[in-house]
Amino acid sequence: SWFQRQVPDAVQETLSPQCIDFMHSLISGVDNRLGRNGLQDIMNHPWFKGVQWKALLRKRVLPPIIPTVSNKYDVSNFDEVRAAHPCVQC
Repeated sequence: SWFQRQVPDAVQETLSPQCIDFMHSLISGVDNRLGRNGLQDIMNHPWFKGVQWKALLRKRVLPPIIPTVSNKYDVSNFDEVRAAHPCVQC
């Protein structure tokens, strides 16, 4: 497919076929784009199989990763990023 020709092998090897199809569906032409018929299109995509949408909406789903933080200002879980733009002070 077009998407497989455009995506590097290393990326394809790390993503599931469902994930690749999901991304491709989001960037397809407007006539074929995922979600063109509403949000249910996206929710029903195979990549989201097993997602408990009602529980997620009610905030009853535990996140897959809960980072350890020492306080509400702890940013130790983020990589340091230097701004490339000269207007931004680091």
